[in-house]
Amino acid sequence: MTFDRRDNEPYLKLNDQLYQRTLSGSMATNHALFHSIVIEAMKMFADVPGWEERTGAYWAIAGIYTEESYAAGYAGNNGYSAGEQFRLRCKEKLARLASHRHHLSSAESRNPDRLQFGGAIRTNWYMLSMSGLPEDGDEICVLKFAVERSWLTDDQAKQIAEISDNWLWKEFSELLF
Repeated sequence: MTFDRRDNEPYLKLNDQLYQRTLSGSMATNHALFHSIVIEAMKMFADVPGWEERTGAYWAIAGIYTEESYAAGYAGNNGYSAGEQFRLRCKEKLARLASHRHHLSSAESRNPDRLQFGGAIRTNWYMLSMSGLPEDGDEICVLKFAVERSWLTDDQAKQIAEISDNWLWKEFSELLF
């Protein structure tokens, strides 16, 4: 199966307002789903190096070709202290993915020397971004969210994870999806 964003571009541009209204009507659902996914991931990977002391993540949903967020929030445990840093990284991932219109993952343009990491994906209708967990964890969480909302199929999520070379997907996809 091939997942090619270019096929839907004209249709999606014309219907962006409809998607924005659909998304905004489900803000509480989005927040609750992100929260449960992040909590589940933090429990599942608590013993994995790099996950120590992770308390949550900032998430955002944007239009398919724009970095402007339709919805955003924090998911995780109470007492989160690094929100602004991760909010900015979350926005950076969206901006970078928006500027690479044919990329499906921000991991395709990652540059650790410039603090540019994976963790944002492009779905059929939206871009999703997360920052606060290790970058493969950020991506796993947004992939799971997109599959749960039916914005990606399992095969499309797998394709994006393979493009990103996401080791968590390779090791834990049966447990996560």
